[in-house]
Amino acid sequence: MGTNKYLYNGKEMQDDTIGAVVLNLIDYGHRFYDPQIGRFTTQDAFAEKYHSYNPYHYCFNNPIRFIDINGDSVRLTNAYQNNKQIMNAHNAWLQTDGGKEFMKLFGKGGKFENVAVVFDAVNPDKLACMNADGDEGIELVNSEGKATKIKDGTVSKDVKDAASGKGDGSYIRSTIQIGLYDWENNFLIAQVAETDDHESQHTTISIKSIRKNGVNPTSAQQHSLMLNPNGAYYKSRYNSYWQMRNLWTPAYMEKREEYKKDIIKFVNDQVSGFYE
Repeated sequence: MGTNKYLYNGKEMQDDTIGAVVLNLIDYGHRFYDPQIGRFTTQDAFAEKYHSYNPYHYCFNNPIRFIDINGDSVRLTNAYQNNKQIMNAHNAWLQTDGGKEFMKLFGKGGKFENVAVVFDAVNPDKLACMNADGDEGIELVNSEGKATKIKDGTVSKDVKDAASGKGDGSYIRSTIQIGLYDWENNFLIAQVAETDDHESQHTTISIKSIRKNGVNPTSAQQHSLMLNPNGAYYKSRYNSYWQMRNLWTPAYMEKREEYKKDIIKFVNDQVSGFYE
């Protein structure tokens, strides 16, 4: 039997010898990782967007909590990282089809790699809607770092160019916020993960529409797409919630009489936003 080269994070170890030097580098697709020093050998392609981190860093210098799927970056604020329940939810979401598809679109080499995505955790009174679990918004960031909220409706040429990766030093930033509630059990952690899924779809819909039509849809227009049970967005969230059933099934089974609904209706209610 040959030696298994797919080790750390399931990435391939490159142990070829060049001259008298053995590489011992892990191939992440877009960068090579040196496990001896815990750093990549080349800079992060998005380093200019994350000034507080060394451009050669790996997973915000915290490989216990994070994985770097393809050698690129995801921006998580300190408040987000420091909340154990929110991070557990985020990591669970990243393992679902919805999370993987989002990373595929917005990660290095993805169709929307030029868009910066920030995950943040805030006090609930900072969220746009009262009693909401989270929210999402997009901004145009110019070459000087000044951010301007992108309003609903027809957008400017600068916004459309930035969304398409043609901005003159400017780019689009999406911020996904999760409320700092007491997410005290796995059932509620699954709810947070579904919120990540829900809010990330707002980002995807906005960017797709801006690039194609030059229009940022209203929240109501986006929800009409997301809540259509026959549509791709709804089906994606439904499947992702099922994929996290190890988190919520025990609570459902314990309280199914209280919920007074079968498990299919229960899941539909969760991905529709009706948390009971």
